[in-house]
Amino acid sequence: MALIPFSMFDIFAFYNERGGFIFLAALALIAYSFIYFSGIAIYGILELYSDYGLLIKRLGIMYKLHGIFLIIGGLAAAIQMIRKKMFYSVSGFFIGIGSFICLITGLLGLSETGLVAATFLRNAGFVICGFYMFKNSKIPFHAPETG
Repeated sequence: MALIPFSMFDIFAFYNERGGFIFLAALALIAYSFIYFSGIAIYGILELYSDYGLLIKRLGIMYKLHGIFLIIGGLAAAIQMIRKKMFYSVSGFFIGIGSFICLITGLLGLSETGLVAATFLRNAGFVICGFYMFKNSKIPFHAPETG
């Protein structure tokens, strides 16, 4: 999970001439959110929180802020991807729909199941981006030699 933020900048680097500043800013917000969430997981384990609700209460506004950054970043990245025809079109739709479901789930206080489904869609969109980059990369991939 700690390596996910670096993949956001790989995605930007692949399309830096078309992505522009908005795309970079969106991916930076997503990267920050993943770094913060990794920190939450480590903090929760170290402090022996057994109830996620108590952990969220303890973190207060910073927890909500990380969610807002993730939603804004996801929606902005998806819009740029669709608008500028970057990657496979389905990747931008998955990221956008996942981010939108997160927004609705948070605003309406719906079940955590909605967040899990939204996260799955958003992350599937990023996996599709990775597949596209791997398939269309100009850098040849060589398997390590075995001795």
